[in-house]
Amino acid sequence: MKRDEVRNEEGRSVHFGLLTLVLILLLFGLVMLFSASMARGLVREDDTTHYIARQIVFSAAGLFAIAVLTRFPARRLNRSSLAAGSYLFVTLLLVLVLSPLGITANQHRRWLPLLPGMTFQPSELAKIVLVFAASVYYERLDSWRRTEDYGSRRVRRFERDDSGRERVRRVRVPLGPGGRLWRDFAWDFLVPGCALSVWLVLIGLQSHVSAMLILCLLLLAVMLGADIRPRSWLLAGAVALLLGLLLALTVWLNRERLLLLAENSSLVGKIVQRFGILLGLPGVSGDDVYQSEQALIAIGSGGFWGIGLGRSAQKANYLPEAHNDYIYSIICEELGFFGGAAIVLLFAAFMLLGFLIAGRQRRRFERVLVTGYTALISIQATLSIAVNLRLVAPTGVSLPFFSYGGTANFFFLTAVAMILNVSKYGAPAPARRTGAAARRLSGKKRAA
Repeated sequence: MKRDEVRNEEGRSVHFGLLTLVLILLLFGLVMLFSASMARGLVREDDTTHYIARQIVFSAAGLFAIAVLTRFPARRLNRSSLAAGSYLFVTLLLVLVLSPLGITANQHRRWLPLLPGMTFQPSELAKIVLVFAASVYYERLDSWRRTEDYGSRRVRRFERDDSGRERVRRVRVPLGPGGRLWRDFAWDFLVPGCALSVWLVLIGLQSHVSAMLILCLLLLAVMLGADIRPRSWLLAGAVALLLGLLLALTVWLNRERLLLLAENSSLVGKIVQRFGILLGLPGVSGDDVYQSEQALIAIGSGGFWGIGLGRSAQKANYLPEAHNDYIYSIICEELGFFGGAAIVLLFAAFMLLGFLIAGRQRRRFERVLVTGYTALISIQATLSIAVNLRLVAPTGVSLPFFSYGGTANFFFLTAVAMILNVSKYGAPAPARRTGAAARRLSGKKRAA
């Protein structure tokens, strides 16, 4: 271990600003969850503290995870075997969801039993594992790129020895510009995309559209943090545009069959229904738009300052998911525009601090890790708020640290733990010298 790394491990602490911000979000979220879940807890469980009590338990477990995961450098987890094992483990869990072990709730089979009376969604764990596995993958890919093997290919050549006998010898031939471009594209985009496609198929069979969307956006964010070369992005964009045009043409030519498929397929039908709600298309029933309309009523009722903490009317069984996917609407109703804007600013500050930490990292593994986990919480919060405001098609997206969901919030706090870990143990990138300092340094080099 290098001397500066030893000094970093002994003398640095976690990012105080980010830790403070997360604690504010967590405490704010517990207060608002208690307010949003009181009526539901009283009606369904005869206990106003039912939901908040469970949330506190998992939040405490998440804080304990932060304390544990910030005790050793995250780079010790940078192991190919660990990444591959975690990927296979999540794949197995997603398969088990579709088996008799899977638990159905609200007409969807997405959960597995955890403890007596507790369940969890493997798709939430998949978000955490995706970032970790991709960080290890791109770190190994970067190391491979620096070897002679990556920039060449093996070919067979027939040669004759001194006795005239013909023999085959394998030699390395450098790749041309075109071959190197396609190899970069394959390893940068195709391999991670194919690995994610396995999960997308399994999650699609659960009709979990929001998880599929978040995983795709998360992989894109990880790729942006992996410093993929611009020419690979250009080729990937051209391929994506071509595939998009072919898909659009196929949809248009087979639109009647797709409408029939939407009636018989839960996943396709759900996607069509969600876009119908967003765009106000004919054929959408009042039951379909009920939640979206009630959420907008709650937001509009709050005005600028809100009607007061704990005084929401919509949470009294008017808004079915007031304690979960639509908790932001209850916050706006009780705390008004001021409370809603405060949440947006808190998550914006979290995103800014996270990306600043990522930009300071010298190692690709740590940079991709922080970028991915920051993007996970930022994407999840943005989509949840957008669904409440009816800016995107309505689908189940929880608001990190606010929505009810013990295991989900535990995983979010685990993601925060990894960001804080890197802020403590990460190797900072060398500072760029500009102006007079850069000229003095170049002069010393020339003199030497």
